[in-house]
Amino acid sequence: MPEHITTHEDPAYTSKPPLRAIKLILAYDGSDFSGWQKQKNGRSIQEELEKALSMMHKHEVRVIGSARTDAGVHAMGQVAGFYTDIASIPADRFVLALNKLLPRDVRVLSSEEVKPDFHARFDASLRKYRYFLICGGTPDPFILRYAHFIPYYPDLSILNAMAFVALGEHDFSTFASAQDKSESRFRFISESVFFLERNLLVYQIAGNAFLWHQVRSLVGTYLELEKKAKDPGEAAVLMREVVESKDRSRAGPTAPACGLFLWNIEYGDRVHGHPRKQCNKKESRLADPISPVWEGIANPSMPMRADRYLSDIIKLMTRSQLKARNAHLFCNGVEVKFSHKLKSKDRLRLEWKEAPSEQIEPEAIPLEILYQDTDVYVIDKPQGMVTHPAAGNWHGTLANAVLWLDNEARQNIQIQDSSLISSPARAGIVHRLDKDTSGVIIIARTAAAQEFLSSQFREHKAKKEYFAIVSGVPPESKGRIDTWIARSPRDRKKFSVSEPGRGKHALTLYRVCRTWEVNSCIGDRSLDTASKGAKSFMYSLLALYPRTGRTHQLRVHCANIGCPILGDPIYGKKDGVFPEATLMLHAHRLKIGLPSRSEPSVFSSPFPTRFRDTISYLDKHGHNIKATD
Repeated sequence: MPEHITTHEDPAYTSKPPLRAIKLILAYDGSDFSGWQKQKNGRSIQEELEKALSMMHKHEVRVIGSARTDAGVHAMGQVAGFYTDIASIPADRFVLALNKLLPRDVRVLSSEEVKPDFHARFDASLRKYRYFLICGGTPDPFILRYAHFIPYYPDLSILNAMAFVALGEHDFSTFASAQDKSESRFRFISESVFFLERNLLVYQIAGNAFLWHQVRSLVGTYLELEKKAKDPGEAAVLMREVVESKDRSRAGPTAPACGLFLWNIEYGDRVHGHPRKQCNKKESRLADPISPVWEGIANPSMPMRADRYLSDIIKLMTRSQLKARNAHLFCNGVEVKFSHKLKSKDRLRLEWKEAPSEQIEPEAIPLEILYQDTDVYVIDKPQGMVTHPAAGNWHGTLANAVLWLDNEARQNIQIQDSSLISSPARAGIVHRLDKDTSGVIIIARTAAAQEFLSSQFREHKAKKEYFAIVSGVPPESKGRIDTWIARSPRDRKKFSVSEPGRGKHALTLYRVCRTWEVNSCIGDRSLDTASKGAKSFMYSLLALYPRTGRTHQLRVHCANIGCPILGDPIYGKKDGVFPEATLMLHAHRLKIGLPSRSEPSVFSSPFPTRFRDTISYLDKHGHNIKATD
């Protein structure tokens, strides 16, 4: 037996070297325990496990756990290690042997032999916890041992805005118990998210290690601040202030232990004894990222496609995000396509990561910056610029320009959070404008800002106003266009209104601002109404308010009411008065919350030259029929 196996400081590893090292995965109901660790006055899981092992070995056996759960805390994936000198029992048979000796509220789920120097606690690279909440209504009494009941329904977008603040490396002193004796209270959090699972609200958090009471204190703080925050922007600001205060009195009450589960522990190659990687504190913690994972039980009211269930029902992520993040779905342990029909009680596991893409090269392209801080850029995108590189447009895009801009800015501005803009996969893009649509677009500069902004678009809380000059006059001075939109089966680049249930639901509100009538000879701008062949042309300036964000939505909807946008080569026709017109669609205003502000911010872009010139021509040569505010 190698001498180095006795170098661990823990007494369990300083006794006579055993023949084999065994790793166990445990699940337990912590309701009636004083915690994992042995207590002088109280029942513990460690004590029950050591008692069972000692009975098997007929001498004392010590075990080491991966995490020390508190009184009342449960586990679905606790890991424990011990040495055995029993050669006759195969490693995988310890499951049956121990479960015969353990009490019913402690179960061994698996057992395997590992390298002699394996250490359940020191070798763990990731610990994941889940906290379960029952919201509103009358709680199921059989679940109250395993979930915390709150008599109301909190705002999920506000909770996630605060949860995103916890991502990355922070000093979590605010959320540590006064009895925590850790030398350093810096911890790295790789996952922090709320989601719905059946009738429960779940908070999932993963990190390299946790302080005493950290997870429960975070949950209690989220719930307290959620009541105070008006929107996600304010919630993020409040949460950041609490984290940075390092003052325990600023945190909310510690959530009850009953809702907390130690979900699983990850070790990587160390489980089988490969050398530990010596971490350099100066290295980026994101150099070897952990792929996010979501697990849950499907509960559709009827058989439903998996992608629709994930995007429309539980709102985990949109279908485009599932594709962009290279997601993989497993149903009942088998990988399936997102077109797979889910049934009630199907067990789901979703794994995703940023999809690999072509390297985006920074390019020195001038941009009109409307606003910038350490979290975001707000850009006035010109017409003709593609938002993100794609086939046929690998250069000259907004993403190329912003990469160059951000690289220059970072020489003077220190940004603590992980950069999204430097990632070749997304470059901070959280929403898009068509190539020939001009106007306001917001770019995330950090990972936390990316999630913060994306959640507002996903929940339709970001408010957008567009202006369009269209051919024709809408039937009403203001109204709503509520349809389904699907891709054309004949032309994959074109969309059209479809029957309900096919494609995606799309809703646009509109208001007629001005209407002009222009008398002109066909193919000529001469306004001699007495000349032969004179024809009347109608134009309107519309304010458009999309309540959903479907591809080509405004262009399809305007064409659907008989008013195609002027200069639209796909959904309109060449215009008699403005034959050279380009797409007359402009993103005028965006109202959205920012991570650094408590109130939503409003950004606007003035009419570009093509709008001013067209309106000036219509005012001069046309008859103004209608003008509103």
